[in-house]
Amino acid sequence: MNIIELRDGYYIEIDEMNATLRQRYDGKTKEGEKKDAERTIGYYSTPREALKRFVALNRLDKMDGTSLSISEYVKELVKADAEVMNFLSELNLADFKPCRNMRCKNYEDDNCTAKVAGDSCPEEI
Repeated sequence: MNIIELRDGYYIEIDEMNATLRQRYDGKTKEGEKKDAERTIGYYSTPREALKRFVALNRLDKMDGTSLSISEYVKELVKADAEVMNFLSELNLADFKPCRNMRCKNYEDDNCTAKVAGDSCPEEI
């Protein structure tokens, strides 16, 4: 089994059958004491699919528990995308840039990470 460490406690376990996205976090025992814990986010057929899900979840994690106006929400989305893209660009994985083309067939898909080259989109309908 191979493990790919991501960030914010996320990592991908790869074996011969699938890729599993997991997250380490600080949990609590029944008595309320802190303990190290981890949860399985999902099982994917390839590491690339697991990484796509990580990108989508990163956006949500950055805004968890907040109440925002639509303009604040958009600003936070852009900021979260920039952070994860900076992380991925350090790994030379720029093709995971989230799609921003409203005519893209994947536009409303939480897992959309269609490659966008300039203003053109390979998934445009």
